[in-house]
Amino acid sequence: MAKSSDGNPPWISKDRFMKYMDAANGNPVLALEFYSWNVDLGAALFRDFSHFEVALRNSCDKAMFRRGNQIARGTDWLKSEANTHLVLPTGPRTQGTVRKLSEKLEDAREYSGFTKNPAMPRGKILAELSFGFWKYLFTKQMRQDLWEDCLEIEFRYVDRTKAVDPAKLHEDLEKLATLRNRIAHHESIFDKSPQIDHDALLRVTELLGPEVNTFVRKHSTVRKTIAARPPQ
Repeated sequence: MAKSSDGNPPWISKDRFMKYMDAANGNPVLALEFYSWNVDLGAALFRDFSHFEVALRNSCDKAMFRRGNQIARGTDWLKSEANTHLVLPTGPRTQGTVRKLSEKLEDAREYSGFTKNPAMPRGKILAELSFGFWKYLFTKQMRQDLWEDCLEIEFRYVDRTKAVDPAKLHEDLEKLATLRNRIAHHESIFDKSPQIDHDALLRVTELLGPEVNTFVRKHSTVRKTIAARPPQ
């Protein structure tokens, strides 16, 4: 399939390609290099996400499971809608968020096969929950019940004299949710703030534990990929 007369690749819409043309000062060959580099950048970031997101959801699940043991006699919050409502906060300020979370959990139980087969490992339910699900646990309304009660202990600096700011943590998670969605939908990220967003990811992995933080930093190729930006 040949390129169009203006150099626009035929598999990329003109609207999508325009920002790469702008970055390349109208040079279609260089614009395609920018487009390819953006894909590389997304892949590098998503590699780090793959470790970070698993650590995040396991930490959150551990905290919520512990809350079920403390306030609902060992109730596993993942396994049924009734359990979810026992473990998640109740009250008018959290009602809307809890409803959303309950619906997402119900979908996860169904998609994982747990609804039809309760012998299915609970980890299958966890795997069906999106990154966006977890950030809801850190909203201001939810934090009033969950942060000091169960979440805080899972998010600690190695230097225990440093206090974790849950509002800043939520801000970073919001930023990372937007980044993840852009990568998943093949949108541009080179023209946003990839280094700032990656710094946010590293800040949260630092809170999730020295092992995951060290591993992500050791294997990350994000900085190298950012440095490989095509010349203008």
